[in-house]
Amino acid sequence: MTIYLDELIALNLIVDYLLLSAAAALSGVYSSRLRRLIAALLGCMYAALAVLFPKLLSGTAVKILCAAVMILVAFGYGNKWVFLRRSLMFALCGAIFGGFILLMAGFGHGGIQLNHGILYADIPGLVIAALCICAYILLDALLRFSTRTAEEKPERLRIRLCHYNRETEFDALLDTGNRLRDPSGGEQVLICESEMIAALFPEQIAEVLRQMSDPTQGLQLLAKRGCARGFRLIPYRAVGVEHGLMLAFKPEQVYVQQRRRRDVVVALTLSPIDEDAQCCAVMGI
Repeated sequence: MTIYLDELIALNLIVDYLLLSAAAALSGVYSSRLRRLIAALLGCMYAALAVLFPKLLSGTAVKILCAAVMILVAFGYGNKWVFLRRSLMFALCGAIFGGFILLMAGFGHGGIQLNHGILYADIPGLVIAALCICAYILLDALLRFSTRTAEEKPERLRIRLCHYNRETEFDALLDTGNRLRDPSGGEQVLICESEMIAALFPEQIAEVLRQMSDPTQGLQLLAKRGCARGFRLIPYRAVGVEHGLMLAFKPEQVYVQQRRRRDVVVALTLSPIDEDAQCCAVMGI
């Protein structure tokens, strides 16, 4: 079977980018398109080199190392458990995509060969790319469907926030009487303790969030450090507070009960939410 290097590189670039995008969606991690593209470029260059030097680069250890580098470039490290989860999601997506392609290949007249540990399917590159896109669409549809099957609203909501290539996960109390919205865009407001949210930011911003005595002062300190972009003040009313302000921002990704939400902003409070319930956030409906 003749392998054309230019087609191999182009095909692997598309497939690797889709794999990384699917893994990002499943693991709930934010990754810019540029980072995923660079990681996909590394993957397709490895595939080309593995064809040119199969005895040297087709070993299992080399493949695992290449996959680990791609994951680090696309998603960052976080910690060992976060990295392990992202790696498993990447491997799962690879198995789904590969199985889908091999299934489709079984219905065609193309052959499947194993050469130096590298699997080749005698299918036109455009067909494989189209099959990968179909697999990605099906996987995305399945993910969206599975996250919409909630019957009753629980007393607590599991929240995951992703920002600055960092992420944090925690429980939020569900307050059915909380109708707070961001007046500038109408988004729902998730109120979180500032001390916990500070971990999502670089140190120069996190220091301000931990030490500020009120939201206005915090915004001023951020502006002095040139870090105020993306922050704003949200007005609110509560029992005993006629005109209050909270410092707020819009995270890059918000997941509520494993469902991606694009209509949520995070407001920071300096007071504990509920020490007895061990929750550090509260969200309305």
